[in-house]
Amino acid sequence: MSSIFQSNGEKVILNAGNEIYVSDISAWEIAIRSAARPGSIPFTSREFAEACEESGLRSLPVSLAAIVAYEELGCEAVGSAHRDPLDRLLIAQSKVSDMLFLTHDEILGLYGEPHVVVV
Repeated sequence: MSSIFQSNGEKVILNAGNEIYVSDISAWEIAIRSAARPGSIPFTSREFAEACEESGLRSLPVSLAAIVAYEELGCEAVGSAHRDPLDRLLIAQSKVSDMLFLTHDEILGLYGEPHVVVV
């Protein structure tokens, strides 16, 4: 499994030499979950986007290449352990963008793509 664990997560984020991107998919997920369960998330997708921008995070739009990679993502090792299509799209997006994927969800490591688990 291509993984860097928690102890390195903060180092990756705080290293001034690294460019940190936030996927537009994350704001989309916040909007979807807030609409489905109002009040379940303490901020709106707009507030999330503004906070990311204020923090100097770069926006990463969804590309056609990421959508194609989603369909080709190896899921055999994951099986039914993970079913979130937006998480899978995030992994595919980081793969085609040649970026290291930062996540709090350790199960996403089952996809075998390079990632950092941040807690």
